[in-house]
Amino acid sequence: MNFKNKQIRPPEQAGIEVSLERLRGRQSVRTTFRLPEGVIVLLGMAAGQFGLQQKALLDQLIDNAEFMQLPDDEGGKDLQEKQPVRPKTFVLSKRSLYILEKVSRERRIPRDALVAAVIQQLMPIIRAEREKQRKRQEIYADMVTYLRYGQNLLAKTENSLGKDDQILEMMARMVRLGEEGVAKMAEIIDRGRNMEEVAVDILK
Repeated sequence: MNFKNKQIRPPEQAGIEVSLERLRGRQSVRTTFRLPEGVIVLLGMAAGQFGLQQKALLDQLIDNAEFMQLPDDEGGKDLQEKQPVRPKTFVLSKRSLYILEKVSRERRIPRDALVAAVIQQLMPIIRAEREKQRKRQEIYADMVTYLRYGQNLLAKTENSLGKDDQILEMMARMVRLGEEGVAKMAEIIDRGRNMEEVAVDILK
């Protein structure tokens, strides 16, 4: 089937045109914005925390239905005046770039300011994630203490009952599970270290 054929199609094939338009909108283009350093750091930090590519995250933010309702005072202008800006090149979908340029024209807001405003919407999420990270560390510290108690109890049990006792075998299995769980918790916490190193008020 020739998808480039623009002739009128039967009703059962009408959806092909729509699908092609959507696919074209998902094609990527490179474009450069001038953004405050804090905004650039915020996007990278959020993408890393959620395991996403920056392109995918920025596309999703721009495609958000609330984007069109951003108030004018959140256009990112104040932020750009307070912080020095630098060029940053992103790979965006054609659809996202089209939305940015359309809103910029209609609302007379600079495109760079719109991008800064969109990325700033991540700040409440990062604050919440940072608080969760703090609580994870507290729980992890408690779990390490609990594990050490179990390890000490296991050693005490071995001295009391001997190496071949059934109770010792059961306790050894529980301690091993605890050690594996604590190791996995440590990996999760390590993934959130980047949020601890960056000031939460970086965009103020």
